[in-house]
Amino acid sequence: MAGLWDGVMKRLVRGYAKHFARWLTEEAVFVRALDIELKNQHLFADALLEVLLDAKSALLHIEFQTYDDPEMEMRLLEYNVLASRQYRHLPVYSYVIYLRKAGRIAESPLVRTFPDASGGCASNRMARGVAISDIDRWWEAT
Repeated sequence: MAGLWDGVMKRLVRGYAKHFARWLTEEAVFVRALDIELKNQHLFADALLEVLLDAKSALLHIEFQTYDDPEMEMRLLEYNVLASRQYRHLPVYSYVIYLRKAGRIAESPLVRTFPDASGGCASNRMARGVAISDIDRWWEAT
């Protein structure tokens, strides 16, 4: 939403923030209005590859990790959304490759639905964790 209505609605919410919070979520208790500028940071993926899956373009996003990062799921979500927006809203399949035993392997709780080859929809986790020790399966598959 841009233009005249955007400005009017923003002022209306600023003036009646408590009322909007209550209207949209009855059980919400309004605390405060926050700065509406969402800071953008420069992120660099370890690898971003365009591939064909079922004859449709998609992106493979790869991150390499040497330790268990408690923020990994959130980081993957950010990379996933930004890559999709930058590259024609293609579906992004994110993978974390753990280079050492990391304990917990990140698995995204988020699921995104993409069209599949049959015209239906397929759901896929937005991210998968892979241990480097599983690389022998990769070599066998190539």
